[in-house]
Amino acid sequence: MAESGIEYGKKPVPKISFFVAECMEFPSLGQVYECRELKQAVDIYHKLPEHVKCM
Repeated sequence: MAESGIEYGKKPVPKISFFVAECMEFPSLGQVYECRELKQAVDIYHKLPEHVKCM
């Protein structure tokens, strides 16, 4: 097994990662979310407080 946790010859499991922080000046105060499906990522996004959503 390689250091990255991926076995040789096997494809990595696709995932969606996104970062949420109230203020980009302090990214260490944010949180990283990792999901396997887009629907799961969207559900997490909709549960976030309005003041941290930025689009």
